[in-house]
Amino acid sequence: MPTPELDGATPLAGRWRYQASATGSAALYESNGAAAFTIRCDPQARRIVFAHPGQGRTIRLYVADAAATFPTQVVDGAAEAAVTTGQTFLDALARADAIGFAIDDDPVAQLPGDKAIGTVVRGCRPGLR
Repeated sequence: MPTPELDGATPLAGRWRYQASATGSAALYESNGAAAFTIRCDPQARRIVFAHPGQGRTIRLYVADAAATFPTQVVDGAAEAAVTTGQTFLDALARADAIGFAIDDDPVAQLPGDKAIGTVVRGCRPGLR
């Protein structure tokens, strides 16, 4: 499935950082010294949580061969969307070379893919590590 949203997306300067803790793991995309986008494992709930600072009703995600839109809720000043670890979009996200994301109808920002994303996704799926 082509995703033209990635073609015109604005690259967001920054880098990915993997973080592991007793409560789960996360891949954080840091830009200007702060987390601009986070992919976090909530192992107790068996969910992956996407987070971006700010507010919004939905988060739109794009990779070269897939796209998804998830409802968000604002938690501690960030728009968060929680999805089950069985969500098939996670497979495409884990192997993506580029990721586009947007909150509501905002312009799409582009992030590079990173092995940390796959590490978080695989680590959050019981029996598939």
